[in-house]
Amino acid sequence: YDETSALAFADQVESAPRYLVGGGTAIGGALQYAIRQFDLNPYAGARQVIDVSGDGRANQGSQPSDQRNVAVSRGIAINGLAILNEDPTVDSYYANNVIGGTGAFVMTANNYEDYGVAILSKLIKEIAGVPIARGPVPVPVTATEQMAEAIP
Repeated sequence: YDETSALAFADQVESAPRYLVGGGTAIGGALQYAIRQFDLNPYAGARQVIDVSGDGRANQGSQPSDQRNVAVSRGIAINGLAILNEDPTVDSYYANNVIGGTGAFVMTANNYEDYGVAILSKLIKEIAGVPIARGPVPVPVTATEQMAEAIP
């Protein structure tokens, strides 16, 4: 994809209505949905990562830790961005109940105004990412080992 399609997607996200009835937060349900999307996606990426951003703890649906465990067992990492506006300890909740997998992390935004900068930092950290193992790396043989092998 290119910059034009990324900007078009950003415009769609920005203009999407927020469906919030009674303050529900269903992190487990969101994780469950995201996990299923990997099965539907024909692109085989080098890494599979789910991003979760929010300002609260789960209060509806399945427990996030249960879905996190499913994701991690499938090799999917979950990273979080906790917005501390409503609950200044939600980052600890994310660390203990939401994130998981190789290289998983939680970042924070102190409030909604800081979210834009925080999400950009989070995406950069994810893109720089965890190195992907390509296989065993040959260990160089030292001169001493070469000499030992040469002596019968």
